[in-house]
Amino acid sequence: MVADAAIVRSPPFRDIGSRAQRTTAPRPSAIFALATAKVSFPVSARVEVSSRTGSLAPLQGGSHIRTRLTLSVEPIDRETAFSFAGRLAAVNGVNLAEFSHDLALPLNKMLALDEGVMDQLMQLAGLDAEAGAELVSWTGRPLAGVRMMYRGDTLVSRAIRSPVVRGCPQCLHEASLHRDPLGFMAMSGAWLLRHTLVCLHHERALAPLWTERRPRHRYDIQARLAELADEISQRSIQQAELEPTPYDRWLDTSLASGEDDSSLGGHPINVAATMCYLVGLRLGQGGDAVAEDARSIHDAYSAGFALLSDGKNAFEDFLDDLLASRQLSDRRSTVLGPLYAGLRTGLNTDDGFDFFRDIVREKVLRTWPVAAGEMVLGRVVERRRLHSLASAAEETGEDEGTLRRLLVAQGVIPGDSDQSDATIVFPAEKLDRMTPMISELVHLAQVREAMGASETQFDALVDEGLIRPRIEAANIRRAWAVQDGLAIVSRLAAAARPLKADVAGWLHPQDAAARYRAPLSDLFRLIERGQLVAGLAEGANGYGALRVLAAAVEERFRPPQHAGLSPSAFGTSIGVRGAGAIQSMIDEGLMTASDVVDPRTGRVHIRILPTDADSFHRRFYSLQTAGEATGLNWRRLASIFTAQGVEAVSTSSGAVERVYARASVDRAVARFRANETKKQ
Repeated sequence: MVADAAIVRSPPFRDIGSRAQRTTAPRPSAIFALATAKVSFPVSARVEVSSRTGSLAPLQGGSHIRTRLTLSVEPIDRETAFSFAGRLAAVNGVNLAEFSHDLALPLNKMLALDEGVMDQLMQLAGLDAEAGAELVSWTGRPLAGVRMMYRGDTLVSRAIRSPVVRGCPQCLHEASLHRDPLGFMAMSGAWLLRHTLVCLHHERALAPLWTERRPRHRYDIQARLAELADEISQRSIQQAELEPTPYDRWLDTSLASGEDDSSLGGHPINVAATMCYLVGLRLGQGGDAVAEDARSIHDAYSAGFALLSDGKNAFEDFLDDLLASRQLSDRRSTVLGPLYAGLRTGLNTDDGFDFFRDIVREKVLRTWPVAAGEMVLGRVVERRRLHSLASAAEETGEDEGTLRRLLVAQGVIPGDSDQSDATIVFPAEKLDRMTPMISELVHLAQVREAMGASETQFDALVDEGLIRPRIEAANIRRAWAVQDGLAIVSRLAAAARPLKADVAGWLHPQDAAARYRAPLSDLFRLIERGQLVAGLAEGANGYGALRVLAAAVEERFRPPQHAGLSPSAFGTSIGVRGAGAIQSMIDEGLMTASDVVDPRTGRVHIRILPTDADSFHRRFYSLQTAGEATGLNWRRLASIFTAQGVEAVSTSSGAVERVYARASVDRAVARFRANETKKQ
């Protein structure tokens, strides 16, 4: 038998004084009239209240002086103090207010479970302090800040104080069959807790018995039960049948013993049960739905307990599943439903929920693009963790389409994702690193104009890799930085001297490079080191004003009388950047090269003859030769390579920019064309 059933088994009252005086107790014919009947207390010596102290004092004239009532009752298992006081009054023939008045026990203090009043009540009933403490424990002692101490836990008052008083009509009916119903019917303290839903003994839902906003009337238990006499006797109070679940048994055991070996055992009972309800609501109904009927409410508690009893990981998995299916436009309260609303509003002042609130908040911040300064579940977000395309666009001033292409090009978000703009989120720190670069991006023409270069001159710089876009993607045009062009001009101009406008024997570095088949990068390096005389022509600006002494270039780069190209010139011919790129491939044995003696100097030169060039072309593509072979421009190829993970050839000196394994390129282009065909 469970504890609720004990209500019908406990003795209704006991006789502390002489048995002869029990004849003044109510007769069976007055069963439901006691709440309003006025009879004198059968005490061994009348007592009066001291006008100065308000304490009980014996009157003179009795043969014995006693402060114990002759007719008393025994507390019933789990009974509330209000119920016990009402029964004590009932067996003595008065209602609670009269009982309180006649014995100078202030009713407001009694309802507040004042310690002094409770001690006097126990003395009158002939009970010890331990019995009183048990009654108070099942009733809930008020604490500061609308809190109460109930069964060893601190909880909010509304968890056990409500205008709606519930109970088990079946338990009350069985108790009413006794000859003294009002002295026998008791209210269980478990019924006070709003999370208690079922009478385990009768397997029925607790039912609302009465609604009263005024506590002095609400907790005059026997008066209210007297008003329900007919309904209780006729068993007409509706009470749904509910089969107890593990949730009900867990709650009952926790309240009775204070022991809880489940994963919820470390939490106050109100916190644990509330979380069961909120989680169960979201599991069973979703959205903002709230259970209303007894069965739905019970189902929610039971489902929530089944999940939470599996531990923290189960709760986190549940949240992950909810958040993974959300749309960015969805409100958090829409996705998490009453779970989020409850933790954010009604429960936000109860630190007992911090454990669960912290878990939910962390999940939200890892999933939603929440801005710094925004309040999430009672705590201000100190730093943004995630951006959406919309929030990133607002922060950078870029439109969402351009920004998405930039993020793809930088590998921040996948290029082949079919996610809509509304659902894409990415780490805020990645945008933080990109923002300075994004703010510097301009179109190619703006860089060319700023550095004073012609279109041909600028293209030559690009072809040799002396300037390159900050973002290499075919679908991004604003990918260049003015600073990169100005830096080239600044380095070369620093080593140049002023020249008259039309001085003979001087050429622009790019003209000299073309005439003498000299890599432009070599000329720049020599100028910067002071090893090649350079000048700035009067009347010209920026890059276009640069000049080099033609004779000096010819002297340094006069070709030997033989076929073939130097490694750097071969690299230039196929669009490979850097003078040492091809040489590093030769050194690694990735391609062959020939030693050719210069007949004028006797110096041995490494040259790339046709057979050596073939050794390269059989195994590799440059971006330029890949374009020639496939008919795709270099920007499109670069985009394909990035998307499909085709990486540049690597040597011990590092990556050889714009050189790729031929087989990898062929496969990537084939996949690209196959995808294009499908789209058509």
